[in-house]
Amino acid sequence: MQAIKKRKRAALLHSHKKREDNRIKKRFWELRNLIPNCTQMDKESVLDEAIVYLKCLQLQLQIIPTYAGLCVPPTPITYPLQMYGLPLVGFNGYRTGLETPTPQQP
Repeated sequence: MQAIKKRKRAALLHSHKKREDNRIKKRFWELRNLIPNCTQMDKESVLDEAIVYLKCLQLQLQIIPTYAGLCVPPTPITYPLQMYGLPLVGFNGYRTGLETPTPQQP
């Protein structure tokens, strides 16, 4: 009787282990597909590539806020400038293209 219980328990543990291995294998495939240019199949290489890729993404997230202010032109305030007949000048001194003709006074 004890031998049968041991075999059932061993079979149950084996099936759980096999299911877990399949889930891990599936997750590695998903991870491998998310990493650009990852052609290696072994787990160690996939993890190495994932680490490098995540560090690169972290660096980009740190750098982007630094340069974000330089890339977005300031919002033009059109009404007061047009009211005084001044040209609308945007980022880096270029005209914004939002100029409207001002009425000429006689």
